[in-house]
Amino acid sequence: MKQLVAICLFLTFSISSFGQEYNTLLEEIIEQIAEESQEELDYAELYEALYYYAENPINLNNTTKEELRDLYFLNAYQIDKLLLHIEKNGKLLSYLELQTVAGFDVQTIQNLLPFISINTSVTSKQLLANIKQYIIVRDQFYLQEQKGYLSDKNNEKHYLGNSHRTYFKYRLKNNYLQAGITAEKDAGENFMGENQPYGFDFYSAHLQAKNIGKIKNVIIENR
Repeated sequence: MKQLVAICLFLTFSISSFGQEYNTLLEEIIEQIAEESQEELDYAELYEALYYYAENPINLNNTTKEELRDLYFLNAYQIDKLLLHIEKNGKLLSYLELQTVAGFDVQTIQNLLPFISINTSVTSKQLLANIKQYIIVRDQFYLQEQKGYLSDKNNEKHYLGNSHRTYFKYRLKNNYLQAGITAEKDAGENFMGENQPYGFDFYSAHLQAKNIGKIKNVIIENR
């Protein structure tokens, strides 16, 4: 039986920095969350998330459920009511408007203020903030040599490349931008050789922009 070997790599990376400016405030909020929470919390992860949003406030007029969950002290009911309020009434114009959202009491709003903004436009800093990236590399090949790699009676080979089937994917994403490149080489195809000078035999790329000013959703693809 032919044996297939596959090798996959999955890499994620992010960059964050820390300082002392928000320590006291964050410690007070974390203590309050700990007292009210019924679940076991990862306090290092909680601190990192709150510090990040203190430095890069969430624009409530361009946010998602996932992003709001990162604040921990907003529950599912409050998040749903906030997003529903914006959907029905349009973008928030003032922080005072939060008092009219069901489930938002004075303490919740006070905790929220250091981590949010209500800008109606997206700044360049926000556009490039909170970007998540990942790479997937997959390589597979048969241990047993295939017929196409053996010379025929005319001493010619049907496959010019090696027996590896290689797949590469790169993606980056945040609330406003998504981009990616995919490349693939089939088994037997030449790689960076005379017959395939551009490396992989298949490439595709895309760029998506959404919720940026008047742009609701634009996708550009190339294959």
